[in-house]
Parts: sequence; C-alpha cells; structure tokens
Amino acid sequence: MKDNGWKGIITLVIVTVIAFGVILGANYFGRGTDKETEQSVAGEQKEIDINSFGNVDPAIQSAYRILDEQGNAGGYKVVTKTKGYGGDLLLELVFDKNGDTITRMEVLEHNETEGLGALIKEPAFLEQFKNVPLPVTLKNAAAEPELPAEGTAFEDGTYTVEADQPDYNGYRNTMKLTITDGKMTEIIWDALDAEGKSKRVLSDNGEYVMTESGPTWKEQAEALAAAVIENQSTDFLSPDDQGKTDAVAGVSISITDFVTLVKQCLVQAAGTQMEGAQTADAAGSEDLTGSADAAGSADSGRGTTVDGVSGATISSRAVIEGIDKGYTFIKNYLGTLS
Repeated sequence: MKDNGWKGIITLVIVTVIAFGVILGANYFGRGTDKETEQSVAGEQKEIDINSFGNVDPAIQSAYRILDEQGNAGGYKVVTKTKGYGGDLLLELVFDKNGDTITRMEVLEHNETEGLGALIKEPAFLEQFKNVPLPVTLKNAAAEPELPAEGTAFEDGTYTVEADQPDYNGYRNTMKLTITDGKMTEIIWDALDAEGKSKRVLSDNGEYVMTESGPTWKEQAEALAAAVIENQSTDFLSPDDQGKTDAVAGVSISITDFVTLVKQCLVQAAGTQMEGAQTADAAGSEDLTGSADAAGSADSGRGTTVDGVSGATISSRAVIEGIDKGYTFIKNYLGTLS
C-alpha cells in the first residue's frame, strides 16, 4: 500500500511538471509568433510622405505602400478624414496595386447616429465597396419626381408604385394612392421583406420592432398618410438631410421614400410621364462623382454605383467623399511614379 501511495504521489508530480512545461512552452512560442507577426506586418508597409506632394488634400491623414514578398508594391493603404453628420469620420482604405479597386475598407472612427448613420460600419454597407471598380457614386436622386404644376387635374383612380430594389434594410417600398374627385383620399405605404412579408403586418404583430415605446412603424406610416391627405401635399413635411420630419407628431422614421412614392403616384394620376424617373430606393442620395474624374476615371468607363444608408444621406456622402479623396490621392501618387 505504501509503495502504491508513493507511486501515486510521484506520478502526480511528474504530470504537474509536464503540464507546467507545456504551458510555459506555449507562452514562449506564442510570444515569439506574435513578435514575428508584428515584424512581418511592419515590414509589409512603407509609409508615403504625403507632405512631399505640396498641397495635399487635408482629408488625407496617412498613406502606405503595401509590399509583396518581392518588395514590390502590392497595394496601398490610405486613411482619410471627412465630416459626417455627427462629426469627423475616419476611414481606412486598402487599394489594389493599380489603385483602381478597394480590397478592404474599415470605419475607424465615427460619431454617427446609432441605428441610422452608424450603419455605415455594418458589413451590409461596407461589402458594397469591396473589389468593385472605382470611383464609386451614390445612386442619383437629384432628379426626384417633379409634381405637376399647381392646378393640374388628377384623374380619379388607384395608383400603385414599387421600388425597383430593396432599401438598405432589405425592404422593398410600395405605395397605393387613391384619387377621388381629384383629391387624395387614401394612401397606403408599405414595404416587403425578401419573403414578401409586409412591414405593416410585421410591426402590428410585434415582429418588426423599432423601439419598445412609441408608435409602431405601421402607426407612423398611417399618421403620415393622414397628414398628407389633410394637406393634399407633401411640401409641409420638409424632411431634413436624415429624412426626418417634425411636421407630424409621433413620426420618427425616415420619410424620404414615402415622399418620393407619393410624388410618383401623383405623376401617374396627372397622366404625365417623368423622363428619367428615379425609383424610391434611390431617394435621398446624390450624384457625387467627385474629383476622382480628374484622375482619369471618366475616360476609362469604370465606376460603381452603390446604395447609401436609407435616411442617412450625410453619413453616406461622407463615406463616398473619403473614398474619393483616397482614390484621387493614390492615382496622383502613381502618376508621379510613371
């Protein structure tokens, strides 16, 4: 029994020593690996002296050449700073070796509104910019539907419109507007998800919840409709750059798509065709070609149009501006090497 007891103790000591050895070895080799990684990353990037370019755009905060295994430039990294809705917006942009494509983009800092402008950090927004031809522009909604002249007679009937594409949240906006005796008498705004489920129904059932308190999405949509019918116009809504309005009590949602859909229905009711009409999913954004055209993009036929965050035009515009500034800098830098 004594021998068995000593053997047990000795075995326990040996196992303990081995365990400590494994832990210490792992820590030692782990530190070595981390150090090697840090050295490798540092060795792959070579800073570009942005001040050597004279009048460098103040939006450019820093720039680097990313070296490949042979020491040649395999890409470029640029950090830009632009003005968002809530303050400065800092972007880290990684371009390919030709400077024509973004391979990675990250929002380093922002002060945008949570649940609205802050969505620029979400993968669904950022993935639009990955590996697409530059420059990028927001979908053009500058040509918002123009209402017929005052006094134009609207034909009685029910008119429907639907956005060509889903909005940023994945819902396709729809509108049904009824004209009776030349006036708007019913407006039904809705949005359908990828499965065709109604946002009105989902919000009414508690499946689509914006906040725990306050009116549901359906209730806000109905309040908007009632106000427009009462005023027989959308002009009084005066949405701000975030698509919000103070004109209707209890309405906190972005109304940009709502206003555009109403106008499209009224254009139909007036019996007129709007040349180059834009669909509701493009509402609230602008055509921002930017200075990148000066870098030679206009004659290359390249470029990509992307969706902005619905109701967050300023935030979306700031991202596009940051990309444009970085793109222009890299193209100018590459021009100095040729």
